[in-house]
Amino acid sequence: MRHMSSNELSLNNIFQLFNVNRVMKHMNTINLWLELSDFMNTGNFLEPRLEMGWDKLDGMLAGPFYPSLSRVVVNVDAYFLEGSLRCASSLAEQLKERLPRLYASDRIEFSLIVKFHY
Repeated sequence: MRHMSSNELSLNNIFQLFNVNRVMKHMNTINLWLELSDFMNTGNFLEPRLEMGWDKLDGMLAGPFYPSLSRVVVNVDAYFLEGSLRCASSLAEQLKERLPRLYASDRIEFSLIVKFHY
């Protein structure tokens, strides 16, 4: 997989990388690195308008096009502005809520690693 700069990286770009039209029989592990920034100090890093994108990604990876997928690791580097510490505690839970099929899958080991930077 190629590296994308933060300017071109979006949830839709990530989905497009995994949106395939044939079964990926030999892909068994996916490691995804995300960088999230709290530019507006709103407390919501995973905007509601993006929920459909998270749902599409979750459905694609947990669905029939990845039958050999046994492990998904999502690494998140989260950058916070001063005063947004209360937001940090909810970030991991927000991510789990956006990827319910991966998180609940018996077939796929799902790991979420969140590193906080202040």
